[in-house]
Amino acid sequence: MNKINHEQIPPIEQPELKKEFPWITIAIGVVVILVILIIVGIFSSNNSSETYNKKIEAYYSTINIPSNTISSDLAEFVAINTLPNFFTTSRNKVSLGDYESIGYLTTYDMDGLANSYIFIFIESGFKVDTLNKFEESIKGMNSDDRLRYYFEDVITIIIGAKDTEDKLWRAYRGLPEIFVEKYNLEKSLGSNYSNKDIEIGRIISSGPGRMDYEVKPFGLETMGNAVSGDWYLINPKDKELIPASEKIKSIEDFHMENANSYASMSDSDLESIVEGDLLRIENNLNSWEYSRSEMDSF
Repeated sequence: MNKINHEQIPPIEQPELKKEFPWITIAIGVVVILVILIIVGIFSSNNSSETYNKKIEAYYSTINIPSNTISSDLAEFVAINTLPNFFTTSRNKVSLGDYESIGYLTTYDMDGLANSYIFIFIESGFKVDTLNKFEESIKGMNSDDRLRYYFEDVITIIIGAKDTEDKLWRAYRGLPEIFVEKYNLEKSLGSNYSNKDIEIGRIISSGPGRMDYEVKPFGLETMGNAVSGDWYLINPKDKELIPASEKIKSIEDFHMENANSYASMSDSDLESIVEGDLLRIENNLNSWEYSRSEMDSF
């Protein structure tokens, strides 16, 4: 079997990368949060309003620690090395020569920043060997046909695109649903919303649990921009247009609920929670740095 040749892997979507932050930026962010925690402890005795605000500030400082966007090359390196650890054949573990990458899709968060990479691997020698060929093959199948997912011949590995977040999102056999159902979603837009001058755009995700397509004004270039509340999202399961403003509000409500939970904690509980968050971020940073060093050594 031939080993994966990185130079021959065609990028399907290349995200616009954020400028790399110096590591000192991360360190400063961590120090700021620790200072906030100290202030919370000092002023917790008498001024409840000030204490509340400090605890809210502690929450938002934690979630707003700046992250670097992981390059697709590094993410691919992690995905390739995930293969032997998560999948086995009927005879033995999958080796790097058993499968080859045929490209990736990029997902974005609501702010328009790269959020994850969806890498698609095929068994070496498989005749459908590009994403475009898979798209054409899917169009010729019945919309309910499970063969569209190519469970026996394809492995999908989703890798996070931010160095403060976990590396591995998901790994499973078969094509990703968001890719397989794109053609059906486009048909749904054409038949159910023909009165709207709209088209499918980027894949939008807030995590591995749900992925939607952005539905934007036809011909509008959105790369590098946040998702507008005036646009829509559409999901492969329900195929209904959802105003993006509802998603934006749900994210705001989620963070406000979490912030209020922080504010209701005792100082010791809050300090323990934030320290745990910081430790998770530090572990993720170290894990990505280790993978980067490994890739550079090849």
